[in-house]
Amino acid sequence: MANLSANVTNKTIADFYRECLPHHRELQAAQDVVRSITGRLRAVYKRAKEAGVNEKAIARLLKERLQDPDEVTKELHDYVRARALIGAMPTEQMEMFVDLLRTESDEETAESLTRERVWDDGYFEGNQGHNRDTNPHVAGSDHFDTWDRGWIAGQEKIVAGMAPKTKGKRGRPPKPRAGKLDPASEMPAEQPAEELPAAAE
Repeated sequence: MANLSANVTNKTIADFYRECLPHHRELQAAQDVVRSITGRLRAVYKRAKEAGVNEKAIARLLKERLQDPDEVTKELHDYVRARALIGAMPTEQMEMFVDLLRTESDEETAESLTRERVWDDGYFEGNQGHNRDTNPHVAGSDHFDTWDRGWIAGQEKIVAGMAPKTKGKRGRPPKPRAGKLDPASEMPAEQPAEELPAAAE
């Protein structure tokens, strides 16, 4: 079997290693953050369940918060209708469900949740680098201002991500083992490629 890397020099391998290394470090750091946040979110779900709240309903609300409300409502309506058609939802339960949808909700709570969703919309647009004039709300309205504040926060997040990172003592890379490339620290740029350990044939 031919050696596919026979024409690749050690310097080329080292160059790509150095180029990949900072991205790999950033990915590892992001994964640590995700694991930490996931743990905190699960803890909240657990407390919600203990309080008698359907945590799966909360999770679905969070997932759908940026979707078009009309599309979500239509999907829910079609789903309930389909369940009724196959007999998975008796008529009396269907009527109870419809009555529940018609029940007037707490207006103050509903408006508060709506403002949070509008802010989320603005934040998403700002964080994605979209123009500020894409604000879909009437200029001067409360929702317009809320969306705009979210957009600004999204832009600030972009700027914060571009800021240079300071080095601290925490998370220092381990010392390399003899005869091995250190996966957590860059190789000195002045080190000749010939000094890198040759791949075993």
